[in-house]
Amino acid sequence: MSAVYDFVRPTNSYFRFIPSLTFKVNNFLSITFSAESKNSVIYRYLCSDSEYEEKYMGKGERNFLQDLIDSFRFDDEEKRKSSAFKLQSLKIDITHDLDDWDLNCSFSVKPRLMTSSSTGYNRSDGKSYYDFSPYFTISVAWRPLASMKTQIVDEYGEWKLNP
Repeated sequence: MSAVYDFVRPTNSYFRFIPSLTFKVNNFLSITFSAESKNSVIYRYLCSDSEYEEKYMGKGERNFLQDLIDSFRFDDEEKRKSSAFKLQSLKIDITHDLDDWDLNCSFSVKPRLMTSSSTGYNRSDGKSYYDFSPYFTISVAWRPLASMKTQIVDEYGEWKLNP
């Protein structure tokens, strides 16, 4: 979770929300599900009523928590679409513990707006659409033994190895 507030141009402020859920199988496997959502209109929760009418034309939820709840309302499509929290990515990470090694697999999906100018491809109806192409990575990482790790500390000009 992170928030960025621009004091010069407050309408450039945003809030990122990244909840995750991890399942672990005793020193063998861990599976993490995560989703990233971004809210680019946090200024509407803080601005005065006159600025709200001017900048947002009275549209959108003014209560931050209600807006976050509405983004998960799969029973009401209109509330979910009108929420300022927009999905940035869905991700599944799987890590298999192999003693000194880790086998990591990651699968993510990010919505990407496809327009005729961004792709050079003109659809017959001329409409833009969202592409949900997946991204898959696999890696192997070595975890060195604790005896091989070294820490060097500088205490006022005196160097110490593994204090």
